[in-house]
Amino acid sequence: MMNMNCRRGIAVVVVLCFAVTIALFMYALVGSNTNLAVQNKKTLGQLQAYYLAQSAIQHAILKLRLLPKETFDAFDAGSTAPYPDVESDAHPQVRFSKNPVPYWSLYSLGAGATDGPLDGSYQLKSIKLESSLGGMKMVQDGYEIEVQATVRGTGNMVFSDSIKEEIIVSRFTGGIGP
Repeated sequence: MMNMNCRRGIAVVVVLCFAVTIALFMYALVGSNTNLAVQNKKTLGQLQAYYLAQSAIQHAILKLRLLPKETFDAFDAGSTAPYPDVESDAHPQVRFSKNPVPYWSLYSLGAGATDGPLDGSYQLKSIKLESSLGGMKMVQDGYEIEVQATVRGTGNMVFSDSIKEEIIVSRFTGGIGP
């Protein structure tokens, strides 16, 4: 008779151990999903900063293609910053967002066209005339362009990326080589 009562007590202990094990497993899953959500936000912010920096490079290259001789003449005259306007803040129509709101939601009642979840900007850090073949018939100049982009995302996280690129530009046609 005493043997039967001991077996009943073991069943309660086994069930409690099983319940604790399941609870710990669920806690680990919830923590893992929370960490994954934060990592996804960081990855998204880093990608946005990278692509914003790529757009800054494209902006500077466009200026070089449109004004190749003027750019060379500016460097020839001693200028170190021929493009003061290659900056997103100088052009409100190319801004990444208008008014960043920290906890913005598309589904909130007050979501309007003037607010957004993100804010970002880019600027031309430096442009250098690296090489010039002034005595040749088809003159080509080598430039080094460096830009920086900053994105302020949700949760007040700030991401930045910097890109440096070297290009060759024909001074008379604006053609860009590799």
